[in-house]
Amino acid sequence: MIRTDHTDLVYKTEEAKFRAVVQDLLHWYCKGRPVLVGTVSVEKSEHLSERMGYGKLQMLMRIILLREALRTAQEAKPSKDNSQQSLEQWNDLLNKPLEELDTRDLLPIARALQVESNPLASENLAQLGQILDIENLERLNLALHQGIPHNLLNAKLHEKEAGIIAQAGRSGTITIATNMAGRGVDILLGGNPEGMARERLRHEGVDLTILSQRESIWQDAYIEAEAECAVDRESVVRVGGLHVLGTERHEARRIDNQLRGRS
Repeated sequence: MIRTDHTDLVYKTEEAKFRAVVQDLLHWYCKGRPVLVGTVSVEKSEHLSERMGYGKLQMLMRIILLREALRTAQEAKPSKDNSQQSLEQWNDLLNKPLEELDTRDLLPIARALQVESNPLASENLAQLGQILDIENLERLNLALHQGIPHNLLNAKLHEKEAGIIAQAGRSGTITIATNMAGRGVDILLGGNPEGMARERLRHEGVDLTILSQRESIWQDAYIEAEAECAVDRESVVRVGGLHVLGTERHEARRIDNQLRGRS
């Protein structure tokens, strides 16, 4: 097993931190890498979950495009056209929490820079791919239309959440866990075949309480799930394995270590 530990990144504001976290999650989702995100409270988990919805995500991408256009304009003409006061006002506006911004607030900046800031436009989608190092533009486009799919765990429904954690190693799966919900359950790269087989049989209406593992229906479901997990495991390994991201240090070092131990 190989684990790479990275040093902490410190941001000036919580807004800047959450923007960086969402960009990181979008990057790895489009790459197909599973991500386990650890937070310190239910409120922080829910806030991050809301930021991954398509509305907030599109707003963040608009800001990224405008910042890039602003940087390009300043490099091209260090300029008398845009006063220092205007630049400061624009930066202050772009730094505001996404919850306080509306698309109409950004239109004056886009007009002044003579750019189209709609992230769904094909040329802007390609530009975002370059900025965020994302090659799979189809997946990026899907995320911008539907949000980044994820599981949100709050350490409440332990049995259900343990099942979700068990599948957190499947490709492209993003799991947000408060205080390391679902702990005590192994995360297998590519997924847990037993849990997957049980879930499929449950959906088919099979009563698992009376099902013996010797029965052919169980053996067939398990073999199919095992083969699927093996293929998915190879895909996950190719993109770097499970990526573990802590949004901040926890008061209890034990929980930080539990999160780190998942990688």
